[in-house]
Amino acid sequence: VVEMGAKGGWIPVFGQRVPVKLGKGGVAKGVIQPDRMARGLDALVSMREVLRNYDVEEVHVLATSAMRDAKNGPEFVAEAKRLADLEKRGENLAKRFDRPDDTFQVSVAEALYFSNSDQVQNDLLGEGGKLLGRVLKTEGLAKRLEIAFLNTLSREPSPEETKTLNRYLEARSADEKGAWQQVLWALMTSSEMRFNR
Repeated sequence: VVEMGAKGGWIPVFGQRVPVKLGKGGVAKGVIQPDRMARGLDALVSMREVLRNYDVEEVHVLATSAMRDAKNGPEFVAEAKRLADLEKRGENLAKRFDRPDDTFQVSVAEALYFSNSDQVQNDLLGEGGKLLGRVLKTEGLAKRLEIAFLNTLSREPSPEETKTLNRYLEARSADEKGAWQQVLWALMTSSEMRFNR
């Protein structure tokens, strides 16, 4: 993220890199492998949050030949555009919260919103919820945790967080959906999410 300087040129404001390796395992076949496509889309979701946090006015998107030459490249682009459309529809959710400044205090209404909002419960954490659904469709506990953290905190889980959540989820394997709802809700209502994201 950059700002335009008074005399032209760019002033860096924020930088983030998420290694995706889009061509890994499929570049010779001219395809993007499913795990690479999911990781690429997760990275775009993370970047999208950064753009929103910085009120970015103009976005430039570039792709390497791994994406341009892939037979399923258009599928990746279509899904990325769908996610961008979800972001537009998610503006109503974002507008419910004040932007933090030096005197910021969380209001009672904001603190209770995630617990009581039908929009959060249905659109994100419900049976057909977009975030919960995405996590449950993903194979492997490590990959699920990665998606959960990237979509909420814009980072990957630490080894200690992974260990703790692995124990929690394994102990509640009989109610997989309910356990993941609790994990996602905890991440979404965490102080890191509220104040840093």
